[in-house]
Amino acid sequence: MTHGTGTGHVSAHPENEKVVVSYDEVFDEYTVETPGGASRQMIYFCPWCGERLPESKRDQWFDEPEAQGLNPLNDPIPEPYKTAAWRLEN
Repeated sequence: MTHGTGTGHVSAHPENEKVVVSYDEVFDEYTVETPGGASRQMIYFCPWCGERLPESKRDQWFDEPEAQGLNPLNDPIPEPYKTAAWRLEN
């Protein structure tokens, strides 16, 4: 199984047609969406096989631009930080 790629077991599982599990490549996170997409809940384990999913890179995503003197909430985000490129280059 290849969790963390967005194309692994969780995303391809047939039950994903009933319960929407989304993958965010920027933060390397999986979430479950409520019907209609009104809210999301981050998940830490595959809902079907129980395998541990990758740890979120959200904190690291904020830390790296801040170390470069950028405020990710106010400053323009550099292109690599808009995709998984920022964490795959390291």
